[in-house]
Amino acid sequence: MNKKLLVENLILYIVNLAQIARREGLLALEENISFLNKNERNALRNGLQLVIDGTDSIKIGEYFDNFLQNSKGFNKILLKIVKSGVMSIQYGDNPRVILLIISSIVPKKYYPGNLFGKEENINLSFEEINKRIFE
Repeated sequence: MNKKLLVENLILYIVNLAQIARREGLLALEENISFLNKNERNALRNGLQLVIDGTDSIKIGEYFDNFLQNSKGFNKILLKIVKSGVMSIQYGDNPRVILLIISSIVPKKYYPGNLFGKEENINLSFEEINKRIFE
């Protein structure tokens, strides 16, 4: 999967999770992250599970900061996207605001283009996101 498409899918997946959390509550996220690998290195799954469990935002921030300290290049960008998305979901931010915030993190060479309106037509390869970022 090319990097722009991976970034687009990851952003849209996070925005979709934010929509679910606002509509159905944080507990509804559990069934929507069940496909992600269950291991201590899966920042997206574990970060969302911390949110679902009601963990303090400072602790969640520390969790992501530890990963970011040991990351480089494209993986660091992906982790920044995940951290921003998870923290925004925890705060209850509007999904469109989350889209704007996350989009501002992505360097131009990886930015997939205008994502507004695409969040309703998500066509994700969950397995590819899972494999590329968290294995």
